[in-house]
Amino acid sequence: RLSGEAATPKEPAQGAVLQTGMWLDPLDVAALLRLLRAMDTHPGEADLVREVLRLVIREVGATAAVLSLTTGHGGDGGRVVYLTADGREPVWGQSLAEAERQTGVPAALSQACRDQGRVVRWTAPAGGAAVAVPLLTRGQGLGSLALANRLVRAAFTPRHVELLRLVARQVAFALMAQRQLAAQREARSALEALVDQRTEALQASLESLQSAQQALEDALNALIAGDHAVTDNWIGDAELEANPGLVKTMSVK
Repeated sequence: RLSGEAATPKEPAQGAVLQTGMWLDPLDVAALLRLLRAMDTHPGEADLVREVLRLVIREVGATAAVLSLTTGHGGDGGRVVYLTADGREPVWGQSLAEAERQTGVPAALSQACRDQGRVVRWTAPAGGAAVAVPLLTRGQGLGSLALANRLVRAAFTPRHVELLRLVARQVAFALMAQRQLAAQREARSALEALVDQRTEALQASLESLQSAQQALEDALNALIAGDHAVTDNWIGDAELEANPGLVKTMSVK
């Protein structure tokens, strides 16, 4: 059974910190600090995803986590990466259906969360639960982060959901920054390739021009070195009558 929900502020605990209208206890703050340190230490997308999945499984007590990422161009396409509590490294899968078979996180849960841009919960009739939070930054959806607990139906408390919201927000911001940086690098590489191509074409044209110039100089030098005798040859009347074009006349005023 899938159900959506809006953010619900909770009562502050002793030592709690107010963050964006939500109360976080010291354990939540510590978890966020660990995430921020991981983001600084592992700037690559693959490393960031691995650290995030490990962190949320450990902090929330989930048995598995699934991160569904859009392609960055909208649409239904994207990538899926999942990790189980007993797994050592995340698996980059082919689809949400594959992730569901391996983790127990319903594909419909991640899809609904990603499409609707809000928190979606799921409870299993025979026990177990799952929750998904959207990856949102600057009004743009980048995917969803879903967690499952196959044993406990009440595994994810409101505190867990609020923590996941903040984690998802930080992850979305980091992924957006990485995508923008990658786009800039791609544009710079394309520009550099175009400049290299034009430079090679100009170099080829210059070499061709230099070759033609050298050939002309060689021909002139050969003509000079030949030291040919200069002779004259008069045109006879018969030849001129046969070919009047040999002589050009003009009047000058």
